[in-house]
Amino acid sequence: NWDTGNYHANGYAALMELNALSVGALQPYDVTGIKSRLQLTDPFNGCYLFTNENENGLFVDVDGDIPNIMANFLYQKLIAVRNVQWDTLRRMENAENGDGSPEQSPGAPTGERSKRFMAFGIKRLAIPEEEIREYLTFSFARQSALQLQYNNWSDSLSFADEPKNQSFTEFVKQADILQRWLISDDHLRLSVGILQDEIKNPRWLPIAQTWADIMPHFKTFVRENYKDNAKVWLDELAKLSEKRYSQEYRELGVPRFYETKEGDRKDHIREITARIQRDLIDDWKNGVKSMYDIRRLFDALLAELTQRAVQMDDKIVTAMKSEEAATQKVAYNANEWAHMNLLAAAFGKRDRLFDDQANTLQQMYVYRTNVAAWKFAKGLLQALIGEITTLQSEVDSAASMIASATEQFNKQIGERLTDAGHDDLRQQLVKFYDPETVKNFTKLLVRDKDEQFKQTKAFRDDLLMELGDNYTFGTFNLRITKERFLQVLETKSEQSARSAHDLLAADQKDQGRVLGDSIVDKLYDQYGGNMEAVQKYVRELVSMAGNYVAFKADEVAKTGEGIPSNVPTKITNFTTILPISTKRPEFSSALRDAFRASSTVPMEFIPSAQTPSEVKPNEITLISVTNLFPLRYVEQTSFLRQKYEQRVSGPTGARARMEIHGEGDGTQFPPLFVATMSEVKDLGLPYVLLGRALNVIQKLTNPATGVTSFALVTKDQDGFDNDPVPLGATLVDSVDKLDASSTRTVRQAVELLLGGAEWMHVDKRVELQKSVVALIDEVKADRQGNIQDDVYRRFLDAGKKAVGIIKREG
Repeated sequence: NWDTGNYHANGYAALMELNALSVGALQPYDVTGIKSRLQLTDPFNGCYLFTNENENGLFVDVDGDIPNIMANFLYQKLIAVRNVQWDTLRRMENAENGDGSPEQSPGAPTGERSKRFMAFGIKRLAIPEEEIREYLTFSFARQSALQLQYNNWSDSLSFADEPKNQSFTEFVKQADILQRWLISDDHLRLSVGILQDEIKNPRWLPIAQTWADIMPHFKTFVRENYKDNAKVWLDELAKLSEKRYSQEYRELGVPRFYETKEGDRKDHIREITARIQRDLIDDWKNGVKSMYDIRRLFDALLAELTQRAVQMDDKIVTAMKSEEAATQKVAYNANEWAHMNLLAAAFGKRDRLFDDQANTLQQMYVYRTNVAAWKFAKGLLQALIGEITTLQSEVDSAASMIASATEQFNKQIGERLTDAGHDDLRQQLVKFYDPETVKNFTKLLVRDKDEQFKQTKAFRDDLLMELGDNYTFGTFNLRITKERFLQVLETKSEQSARSAHDLLAADQKDQGRVLGDSIVDKLYDQYGGNMEAVQKYVRELVSMAGNYVAFKADEVAKTGEGIPSNVPTKITNFTTILPISTKRPEFSSALRDAFRASSTVPMEFIPSAQTPSEVKPNEITLISVTNLFPLRYVEQTSFLRQKYEQRVSGPTGARARMEIHGEGDGTQFPPLFVATMSEVKDLGLPYVLLGRALNVIQKLTNPATGVTSFALVTKDQDGFDNDPVPLGATLVDSVDKLDASSTRTVRQAVELLLGGAEWMHVDKRVELQKSVVALIDEVKADRQGNIQDDVYRRFLDAGKKAVGIIKREG
């Protein structure tokens, strides 16, 4: 369903142009404008063709598999064997292993069908080390992600994909939490400090303590300074208290102090939220809380703060009522003081009343200060709720990212180790392993509590290093994108998984090892040294290592004019890149013999790369390369030609040719297929008509028999007559007598005459055109005037083409 018009036709046009390029029939324009046409004598040594179906009938995905297959082939060509000599490939790519000259029809001036086309096949028998490593890595990464997300360890499941049951509502009410997070009532009222300079200020005491500490000093001051005038004691005590409230409380007075602190509200909120975030991120970093826990904790904290905000008005009203009652008591005591007689004073009533008034004033100013403090706390709490709501959204964003990463790891784990091992030998990569063994080994690793707690902590430490000293969820979301999270997690998990794998494998004396194994040793273990079984497996494997091009048997076997005989084509060579096993050298040698015996074409062996970073002891690579074949051999070329001919026929054919060809209409390029005699005659018929009109084909009478028939009359290169080539009694019969050689001779004679001075003038060409039309009319008369007659239609079409040649349209 890829063909929406030109797709397949354009493919065929591209093949035509590649072929023309190779044989020199196409010298493309230099579109940079520096030159006109490029004179290319050797456009390419070889041109690899590949399709999404190999010669064993295996279909592969165009978007995913084909790029991987190409990458694997290029890796082997360029990297895996760069330190060794792969001479066979060099010779094949340069066509040095046979005759690389193109197919060429006798008498044709240039080559027609290039044989510089190649095909390749690649098959890898491998322990899928990368896939196994990724499975281990993603399994470890999933554990780290789950720990961050839920932190719910289960000895039977490792970190579970669900949260623990916990109460966060009670947690956010605990006094020590309120104190640590600076959100107790004392903090919100600024009875105690929030900012560091407030906390360290020695003159900042809690509200009740402030008034409790100052009142005894006031009493002493009044008694000592007004001991001779006791009547003013209460008034002076009230003045001192009011002055303390209005001017001296924390150096500003209560109203001014809280008014000033309104300007520090943002700083207070930043300090509180920083304390909460650092506390929670530390718990997250230390593995105490999960992101889900923090998310639920913020829900509980918001609910708690919202409830406290609702209660603020009641606290203000309660403080105001308490202040009013104390004020009334102050007035009552003042009245009692004014009416107190000397006798009552002498018996101690004055001192008792003075002390009582001091206590009442202290309470009144505590209540009055608290009215201002609770009003301040209300505004601070409302602003804090807004900031906590923003924080909650940051936590939600982080939690969502971690949950998404967990899902991605679930998906990546699910996409790996899904095959049944080494059963399907048709695949480009045959995986030689037991998936269940790998999965069981992985389960042992992820259920190791000590290992998982160690590796998840290592990841958390690495991850949170990205925050530096700025421990906020906003910074986390800003600096740790999902891509960065996955990158750090995968890198750390790969290190941890590899280390854990090696330790466990060592404990099991390498019996459970799933990484770092040799494919040769694995084959030996699988078959227990049974060489008959090994040979059978290798035969099946080699038989499925086909080219990613299918060949058409009848085209390969075709003989005839233009096809050189006894010239080998479609030559295939097999190469096996085989790792060396120092552990089992005898088995390695026997394995090599098994591969060689399984191939019907020459097979060479190349050792794996010797550079440590390139050594792949876990795989055997089979590469087949076929060269020296023309495009007509390829199975799909016939299909593409069919689509091409459909596209360029009919009323839109001329436009289609313009769209799908780089230049011209394609008729100037050599055909990709050897023409049949019928095709040769159809192609030559316009020139036969022109030959008759130009008298290259003449009517001659045999003097011995008296029979008159047409004959091809030509001259050699020196101008002497060649022997006439007898044709048929009629023009129709004559066409059927022509072979490819004589048809080509007619064409060459016609082109020579038309290119000469005699036929350059327009009048001469009009005269020639009338002669061709007359010949067509003779054929029509010969066919009893039937314009639907097949022979007549064939000559009519050829006549139109002949006129086009006369008009220089061809």
